[in-house]
Amino acid sequence: MKKIITILFFSVSIVALSQDIKPIEANTELIEKTQAFFNNYFQQIKAQNWNELMDNMPKDFLELVGKESLIKQTKQAFNNEAFTTTFNAMDYKSIASAFQHENIIYANVNYHNSFTFNFIQTEKQTDKEFNLYVDFMAETFTNKFKDQKVERNGKDITISGEKIILVIDDSKVGALKMLEFDKNMVEFYKLFLAEAVVNKLSE
Repeated sequence: MKKIITILFFSVSIVALSQDIKPIEANTELIEKTQAFFNNYFQQIKAQNWNELMDNMPKDFLELVGKESLIKQTKQAFNNEAFTTTFNAMDYKSIASAFQHENIIYANVNYHNSFTFNFIQTEKQTDKEFNLYVDFMAETFTNKFKDQKVERNGKDITISGEKIILVIDDSKVGALKMLEFDKNMVEFYKLFLAEAVVNKLSE
């Protein structure tokens, strides 16, 4: 009897969570808002305005990881002693799917992304050593970004392709927010997103 009650409770809990999620069709307003958001975001990342870029992320996420710490890590990741980065494109393509939870809209957005690592040859490196190093990095990126196109052109390596990112539309916030969602980090996202939302995104 106890086992049956447990199963029933678990089933009711799943139903309750799923009822909180309402699949929706992307309307013209959401599409236009998302397109404008991407256009603005690309201008910010192209200019590498890191402080403004971080404001495009959810507030609870920034409070959790620390905005200043994230800015410092991002700067170092894209511009360091080994290379600088040029952002070529971040073009909105379509809204793959969208759903609503507690009056907040979550949309998985398809977009085309392209950026170039501009490698820097040090004084200690011979031309041969530098060439071998860039070759090695090109192979490394090819293995890491398997769903992206990796091209080497001299000292530069360009990575491009289609990607999906989560866009959040909360009327209380007043501006769209963007977030990379990694299904391997579900427990982390539950620290600042509703469990029903995380479960839906993990499907």
